[in-house]
Amino acid sequence: MIAALNVKFASEILRFYPGVSYRHLLVLNGGVKDLDCTPPHDVPGTPFRDVLIRAARPDAQATAEVLNELILRSQDVLLNHPINQQRMQAGKDPANSIWAWSPGYKPQMQTFQQLYGIRSGAVISAVDLIQGLGVYAGLRVIKVPGATGLYDTNYEGKAQAAVDALREVDFVYLHVEAPDEAGHEGNVELKIRTIEDLDRRVVQIHCRTYPADVRTGCDCPVARSSHALRGTHACA
Repeated sequence: MIAALNVKFASEILRFYPGVSYRHLLVLNGGVKDLDCTPPHDVPGTPFRDVLIRAARPDAQATAEVLNELILRSQDVLLNHPINQQRMQAGKDPANSIWAWSPGYKPQMQTFQQLYGIRSGAVISAVDLIQGLGVYAGLRVIKVPGATGLYDTNYEGKAQAAVDALREVDFVYLHVEAPDEAGHEGNVELKIRTIEDLDRRVVQIHCRTYPADVRTGCDCPVARSSHALRGTHACA
């Protein structure tokens, strides 16, 4: 579907790049990032026109208009895509629109080595955002087969990959997204299961060999199906 969007919309200033699951990248050259965008998982059930992009300052108005038009035009392309036609025939919801949010520029940041004197490090995550931050932080990205960013992820494979990496590097950032996704689904049983899986299938395996510092990066209660605090989305 990302390829179909590029066929229709890609130009010298605009292009889509495929990611994992529902997370993809839109590059808009010359755009202004000062926009009021709504994370889609924070407003489930809300009519999309109520939360379209708004400019946070006057010089971002043109960018907001371009993105809102792109959202509307994408719906015609995606509605007739073969994958969505198959999903609807099977009684499933279609992926019937793009949703642009979390705008930003290419970051400039110091590496972990520069900041903390860590000689080498690695990052393990199925989420492109975390992998990208790891690259900017000077960490080696470790790909784990079966890592999905969901509750069917390869927990044991990620834990073992971290243990193996620590024989060669000083620091490993291991990211597990599943509990956050369960919170967005509003499924308390799944939320409990993913937290227990994190403990039993990651932390306990890892701690047999090396100590682990376990932290959460955001609060996504099932009662809200969204983050309790906007702007904090990096669940460990």
